[in-house]
Amino acid sequence: MIWITLLQKKVQFSGKVMIEDLKLRCDLLLVSLVGEKLVEKWWQSYNKFFEDTPANVFLSDPNRVYDYIISHVDGYW
Repeated sequence: MIWITLLQKKVQFSGKVMIEDLKLRCDLLLVSLVGEKLVEKWWQSYNKFFEDTPANVFLSDPNRVYDYIISHVDGYW
């Protein structure tokens, strides 16, 4: 899974562009997990891990949401 490693390394930078890029990367990874039709529903649905919706958590801590998604893509359920 070379491409996942590259995604993780790129996330280390900060700034608005990186946050937008991180959101896009999250969306692409979510398509592989839940399918394109359910991505928006995933963002807006309550998640027990976050005790909130992923969309709300992403506003304050985008890396936390990314780490959660990437852990599921990588198989750490």
